[in-house]
Amino acid sequence: MLASTALTGCGSTGPSGVPAPDLLVTTDKSTYSLAVDVEANVTLINQGPLQIYAPMGEYVYVEQWSDNGWINRRPWFVVDGYGPSFPVAPGDSLTSPAMSFGYVNRMAGTYRFVFQVALDRFGRQPVPESERVSEPFIVTW
Repeated sequence: MLASTALTGCGSTGPSGVPAPDLLVTTDKSTYSLAVDVEANVTLINQGPLQIYAPMGEYVYVEQWSDNGWINRRPWFVVDGYGPSFPVAPGDSLTSPAMSFGYVNRMAGTYRFVFQVALDRFGRQPVPESERVSEPFIVTW
């Protein structure tokens, strides 16, 4: 089963009248079993008309759900290169390396992925968080 989040519809606009990004964040499963699964995969798809930018460094995070909301935002790798960011063109996707469940201490719970992306290459116009997160996924024993 593929878990996904469809975000702003095509043709919608932001406060400035500029078209809003249309992003889809998918995971390869909606439920993982620590008895069987060793990692989770996540992809951000740029379905909209705008180029977006992911920062060099940490651009994808995992968070855990608790009674206090989403906690423990942690990146699990670093990408290095030239410049402050790299583009994700309309129609392109960004797949991060798989996240080992050892990274979250092999703890059962509810998690989600959060991408850091912006409308400009310097990250001054971040895409709203609600538009760049995965559906929550469950990790069981």
